[in-house]
Formats: sequence, C-alpha cells, structure tokens
Amino acid sequence: MDRDAFMQGMKDRNIGTGLHYRAVHLYPYYRETFGFKQGDFPNAERISDRIVSLPLFPAMTGADQDRVITAMKDLFRRT
Repeated sequence: MDRDAFMQGMKDRNIGTGLHYRAVHLYPYYRETFGFKQGDFPNAERISDRIVSLPLFPAMTGADQDRVITAMKDLFRRT
C-alpha cells in the first residue's frame, strides 16, 4: 500500500491524516535557485514519498487513539 492509498483509507474511515513533509529540494524555489532536481537527495525523496502525520491533538482521548489504531490495523490487514 502506498501513502496515498493509506491516506484515502483513513479518510474513508473519517480519520484525517496530514502530508507535512515534502522533499524541500523539489520545491520550485530550490529547483530554480540552486538547480536541484529529482534524484539529488534520494533519501529525502524516499522519506517524503512515504511519511504521513497521524492525528494528534491535546483533547485526543484513549478512545480516539484506539479508533486510529483499529483503522490502521484494518487497512494493513487488507494488503
């Protein structure tokens, strides 16, 4: 399962996720200013293509956590 499928699966279960990290060197400013291109920093790109932020907020309860974990287990069982 790729990141997009995981995020969609969580969304289908009404659980929000976030995409908070993108390989910085691929943003237009860095490409245009420094000439960076895809492949220049393969580790950053590999991580960028896979990382997801899970729900985390001050009022999150144990039941909220259990719901997220259950949804993830369900998704991972299907792959």
